[in-house]
Amino acid sequence: MRRAAVWAAVAVIALVVALETMPFRHGVIVQGWLLTCGGLILLQLVAATRAPALDNEPSSFERALRTAPHAPERPSELARLEREVYLGITSQFFLHRRLRPTLREIAEQRLRDCRGVELDSGDADVLAALGDDGWELLRPDRKEHWNPDAAGIRLPELERVVAALERIRS
Repeated sequence: MRRAAVWAAVAVIALVVALETMPFRHGVIVQGWLLTCGGLILLQLVAATRAPALDNEPSSFERALRTAPHAPERPSELARLEREVYLGITSQFFLHRRLRPTLREIAEQRLRDCRGVELDSGDADVLAALGDDGWELLRPDRKEHWNPDAAGIRLPELERVVAALERIRS
């Protein structure tokens, strides 16, 4: 601030001297003086805004940029499938009502797109593609169990069914 005051005093003295020595060009002299004062003010503003940047402490903007990003959320569809698998393993009722329809939908789509056959046809190609475990779980005439305490599908059996679905290719 002291330096700005010195430069302002020098500019005023220069204005007075210029007005006294050249009395016929007052308009141009005053305009030049105003331009000089504006430049001094601009320099002072730049210095004031640059001073925090020269500190070793990061600005609030830089601190906001450095915060760790949030962990990505798990897709809701993945969470839904995980719940269906868990429920299908623990309960025969949920296996038939929740997990089996999802697995049937996947099997129908893959068989139709890759082999050109329908799941419910019972065709030999369907049986070969799904394997014994897959056909037993996904066949259309499978009986529904109403006992919610009955155990669901065993994990190794479910893994074989999923592996059979993944192997279905054209």
